[in-house]
Amino acid sequence: MNQTINKELLENLSLILKEGDIAKTKNFLIENFKSFPESVQDEITMAFMSEAIIDEANRIDAVTEMQKQGLEMMASLEKIKSSLEDELKAIDLTQGLKK
Repeated sequence: MNQTINKELLENLSLILKEGDIAKTKNFLIENFKSFPESVQDEITMAFMSEAIIDEANRIDAVTEMQKQGLEMMASLEKIKSSLEDELKAIDLTQGLKK
């Protein structure tokens, strides 16, 4: 890789970074990955891996929260069911006494 390509690559990256478009920046890094020095490639790889790990952890947290809410809802529904069953028993007893 010569210095001209390196300078042009960095200027293009700098312009994209100034735009603040993360998706465009990621695409640029992926498309030009092999043009970067190996040490920078390692840093890019680590950044993408870190992001993937954080995204997965957030996804797991969201799933865990949904499961927790589901269990709480099931417990609430079980209480409602029990109350309704008690009401039905009371109605049956009341009707049985009237006969």
